[in-house]
Amino acid sequence: MSRAAGGEHFDESYRGMPLVKDGIFRYTDNGMYVYAFLLFWAIAIGFDSAAALVVAAFSHAYIWVHYYATEKPDMDYLYGSRST
Repeated sequence: MSRAAGGEHFDESYRGMPLVKDGIFRYTDNGMYVYAFLLFWAIAIGFDSAAALVVAAFSHAYIWVHYYATEKPDMDYLYGSRST
């Protein structure tokens, strides 16, 4: 849990560890970004809500901007080419 909470920013021993490949990460390196936000779409479609569709679309776009602007550069800095 400490690693998931950002421990690798403060304890360099985490940086030498392999990337997690269990659970949802067996299928993708970005489980949260790829699968978790599908829940917003499912809710919007399930409730046939135009407002929820707008929120889902904005959230989906926003999280990918956040990933490429913040998370990806951070992972590249911490883990180098292993963080593709």
